[in-house]
Amino acid sequence: MQLSDPTRTVAPTREDPVARAASEWLGGPVGRYAAIGRRGLRPAVVVLSCTVTVLMALSVLVRGHCLSRGWRAADQFWHACYSDIPVVYQSSGLADGGFAYGHGSGVGQPAGTGVVMWALSLLVPGGPEQGRTLAAAQVYVAAWAGLVTILLVLLVGLLVRIQPRTRWAVAHLALSPVVVTAGLVSFDLLAVTLGVAGLVAWGRRHAVQAGILLGLAISCRSTAVLLVLALGLVCLRAGRVVDWGLTAGVALLTLVAVVGTVVALSGPQALDVYTGWASAAPGYGSLTHVITSLGVAVPSGLTSVLAGLGWVVAVVVAAFFALGTARRPTVAEVALLLVVLVAVTGKSLPLQAALWICPLLALIGVRWRDHLVWAAVEVTYFVGVWLHIAARTNPDRGLPAGWFAVLVVARIAAWLWLAWVVTRRARDEPPDREAPGRPERDPVAGVAGNAPDQVLLKVV
Repeated sequence: MQLSDPTRTVAPTREDPVARAASEWLGGPVGRYAAIGRRGLRPAVVVLSCTVTVLMALSVLVRGHCLSRGWRAADQFWHACYSDIPVVYQSSGLADGGFAYGHGSGVGQPAGTGVVMWALSLLVPGGPEQGRTLAAAQVYVAAWAGLVTILLVLLVGLLVRIQPRTRWAVAHLALSPVVVTAGLVSFDLLAVTLGVAGLVAWGRRHAVQAGILLGLAISCRSTAVLLVLALGLVCLRAGRVVDWGLTAGVALLTLVAVVGTVVALSGPQALDVYTGWASAAPGYGSLTHVITSLGVAVPSGLTSVLAGLGWVVAVVVAAFFALGTARRPTVAEVALLLVVLVAVTGKSLPLQAALWICPLLALIGVRWRDHLVWAAVEVTYFVGVWLHIAARTNPDRGLPAGWFAVLVVARIAAWLWLAWVVTRRARDEPPDREAPGRPERDPVAGVAGNAPDQVLLKVV
C-alpha cells in the first residue's frame, strides 16, 4: 500500500510484522503518538553503522580458525573459513612485494580491484622475504577486514542519506546474515560500494560524478554493468535518455582509463580476467556445475553460450518489466531483477554475489520475512558448499554431489523467488498520483528539484 503522507518517516515496527515481533525485546513497536524522524538522520546512521560493524566482527570470528592456523587445503573447508583474500595474496606477486599484475600468475581480479589489493599489500610489514608467512597473511586479512568495515559503514551512510523517510530500511544491509557469511569471502564489497555511490550521485543529479563512480565499480567487478543497464531502462521510460547517455559515456571512459593505465604499466595480464572467461569451467553454484559434478559432460563452449544468452534474456525481461508496469519501477527494482537473472544463468554463482542483493533490498524496502527466507537459504548453502568441497578429502564426512545439487537448486529457486516478490509488488501497485499542485515524483531523480527521497526506493 502506498504511503498516504509522503513526508512521514516510516517506522518498520509499525509496517513490518517481523520487525514488530523482533522489537519486543527492546520495548515493543513504536507508539501510535510517537514522533518519528524529529532528530534527523544521525541516530539511524549511528545505530546502523554499529550493527553492521558487529556483523563484520562476527564475520571475522567465523574465520577465526584459519586466522590462527592458516588457510590449509582441506582444513579451511571443514571449518568454513575459506577466503580468497589470503589465498590470492599468497599465491600472487603481492606476497613477493610485486604489483598485482606482471608477476607470477597475477591476482586474477579485475584491474580496479587489483590496484586496491596491491595498495593494501604495502601495509604488510617485513618485505618480500616475509610475504608468504602466516603472520603476513593475517595482517593482509586484517587490512581487508578494516577496509570492508569502512565500506559497509559508508554504504549505510549513503543509503540512509538517499532515503531519509525510510532510513530504517537500511537494516536490510546492516542486519543481514549474508554480511557475516559472504563479507570476507572475496573482494566484491569494493565494487558494491562504488556502484551504490554512483546511484546515489545520479539520484542527486550529478551525472558526471555518477559515471565516474559507476566506471570505477565496473573496473572492480563486471556485475556493476547491470546497475548502468538498470538506470538506462528506467531512464528510457522517464524520458531521460540523454542524461543517462552522459553517465554511461563517462563510466565507459573511466573504465577504459583504469584498465588502460594498469595494462600500460604492467602488461596485458590484467585483461586475463576478461579473456579467460569464455574458456573457464563452470563454477560452484551454477546448474551447469551441478550437471558436470553428476557425471554429465557439458562442452565448455556451450556453457559460455548459455551464460551469454542469460545476459540477453535478463535485459529483455528487465526491459518488459521497466516499461510495462503501471507504476514506473525504481532503479533498485530493475537492478535486482537483472542481477538475479544474470547470476542464476551464469557460469558460476559464488557466495559473494549475494552482497549485491543486500543494498538493493534496503533500497526497495522488502518485507523482512522475504529477506530472511532468502538469507536462510544463503547461510545453508554457505555451510553446504564448503562441506561439498571438503568431501574430496573425506567423502564420508562431506556433502555428496546429489545433496549438493539439491542445495544449489534450492538456492537458485530462492533467488528467483526474491525477484518474483519484488517484480510482483511493482506490477500490482497503482501508478503514483500526486496531490494537486505537487510536482510529479520521479523515481529516477527524486522529487522535482534535488530532493533525494524516493530516488531508488518505493515504499509499500
